[in-house]
Amino acid sequence: MRKPIQSTHFCSPANQQGVVLIVALVMLSVLTFIAITALNTSGIEEKMAGNTQERHRSFHTAETGLANTFANASLFVLTEDGSLTDCPTGSGSKLDLVNVGDYSADGTVCTAFLMWTQPPRGSGYSASSFSAAHFEMTSTGTTDSNAHTVLHAGAFQIAPGGS
Repeated sequence: MRKPIQSTHFCSPANQQGVVLIVALVMLSVLTFIAITALNTSGIEEKMAGNTQERHRSFHTAETGLANTFANASLFVLTEDGSLTDCPTGSGSKLDLVNVGDYSADGTVCTAFLMWTQPPRGSGYSASSFSAAHFEMTSTGTTDSNAHTVLHAGAFQIAPGGS
């Protein structure tokens, strides 16, 4: 003999009033939290991108100063006069850069004579007929937002006269 099928009684719609509202509010709260987190993250990323851009601008300003120094032989002075108090070495020559590029960056390049040596091996210059004058350059670049870069470079110049 078969058993009669028992029917399961579900709650009537009248008993479920408000459940959908609570679920919807929870889902809305979760979505709101995700949106706020995304906004905060994008704001931080925007600031990071701006700082990186400013660092690049100051770096390129300092590099421009080095390039301008290499293009101007008169900045390689073979004396130590000690008159450049705002340069690290206090001597040599100074090149000021004002409003470099479209972003109003400023810079300074200080070039100081260090010493005389023999020409480097393999340079094709005779050590008995030529000498190498060594220079140290310090180039700074600063943007309006105070991003600051300092580059150090060295160079030598071959001159007649053996050591």
